[in-house]
Amino acid sequence: MEHFAEGFTWPDEEQEAKWEQEYPRSGGFIGPANFVAERLVQSSFDEFITANQAAKSIFAALSNPGQLPLSTLCQTELFRKRNRIAHWGYVNSAKDEAERCFDIALR
Repeated sequence: MEHFAEGFTWPDEEQEAKWEQEYPRSGGFIGPANFVAERLVQSSFDEFITANQAAKSIFAALSNPGQLPLSTLCQTELFRKRNRIAHWGYVNSAKDEAERCFDIALR
């Protein structure tokens, strides 16, 4: 937001990559999800989802062409996009992106 306020220009991909290194958010969901899962069910978040049939079926309908672990999918498809809005000021997401984030969050 400071970058935008200084020149009213959006950061380019190089600037965003630099910010990711400076303020890492790439593990923002995974760390806390694993912390909670390990304390509640003595396994990682992904291990719990994979082993629990009810949880597995809830997330099975999500499109996941790269077959990413669910924790990674949540981080990249929900939280990283949310961070772009909340921390970087991007509010011009496409409807399909918003619907996908909503679907993941509901699950």
